[in-house]
Amino acid sequence: MTKVTITYEQLKSKRACEDGLELFKETFPNGISVTSKEELVAIAKKYGKGPVYIYWAAEKLLLENYYDKYLEVKNQAYDKHLEVKNQAYIECKIVKQLSDDEYKIVKQQARDEYLEVRAIVFAELYYQQESTKVEGS
Repeated sequence: MTKVTITYEQLKSKRACEDGLELFKETFPNGISVTSKEELVAIAKKYGKGPVYIYWAAEKLLLENYYDKYLEVKNQAYDKHLEVKNQAYIECKIVKQLSDDEYKIVKQQARDEYLEVRAIVFAELYYQQESTKVEGS
C-alpha cells in the first residue's frame, strides 16, 4: 500500500506563502497522509476551491511531465468554464432568457466545476507521481 503525504515542511521548503502555510497547518495539523488516490481526490475536492493554492501546489509539487498534464486538463476545464459563463451572460443580457440572479448562479456553478476539475486533476496526478516514486525506490 502506497502512502502519499503533503507536509507543512514540504510546503515551506517550496517557499509557500505565510497565509498558505498557516491555513494548511490549521486545516491539516498533522499534514496530509493518504493511501489511495480516492482519499486525496476527496481532500482536494473539499478544500481545493480556493483560487490560488491548488494551482500553486501543482506548480511546486508536480514534476514537469505531470505538471504539463495538469495544465492541459486545467486549461480545457477553464475554457469550458468561460464558454458556459459567456453563454449564460448572452442569455441573461442579450436574449433575456436568464435573470441576473440566474446568471450569477450559472456563472458560480461553472466556476465551481472548473475549480473542482482543477483540484481533482492535481490530486490524481500528485498521487500517481508519488506512488511511482515509491514503487521505483
